[in-house]
Amino acid sequence: MFGTVSAWFYRKLLGITPLEPGYARVSIKPSGIGHASLTHAAATVATPRGDVVVAVASNATSVTLEVTVPVGATALAAIPLLPARAAGSPAASVTAVAISEGGKAVWSQGKFVPGVPGVSAGKAGADGMSIEMELVSGSYAFTATKA
Repeated sequence: MFGTVSAWFYRKLLGITPLEPGYARVSIKPSGIGHASLTHAAATVATPRGDVVVAVASNATSVTLEVTVPVGATALAAIPLLPARAAGSPAASVTAVAISEGGKAVWSQGKFVPGVPGVSAGKAGADGMSIEMELVSGSYAFTATKA
């Protein structure tokens, strides 16, 4: 029973799933954070390349996503938008958010801002509820706030 619960936790709630064999490429797409009373979640998943670590938290004004991608892996990490902003049209949501990593902008005015080491690209998630960032191995701390 516990295996099933833990698998749901890291696969569905935190969205940690392999995109390539051996977790050479991993998807991180948290869902459900900021709804009802769930304001934070964290998990570590052991992979053949090392640990994938994810922590997400939200409050009334921001969402934070902390990610560690093991050496030799890459990741597609989706930073969730705040539920209140995500309820509007997808185009308005992605333009009304600013995202920084370690204090440096990576998303502003609806566009990816290059220049942060390890973050190679960014785009609006297909669902309009997140911004997706392409990452190489390393540790990242993203913060999304209202622009």
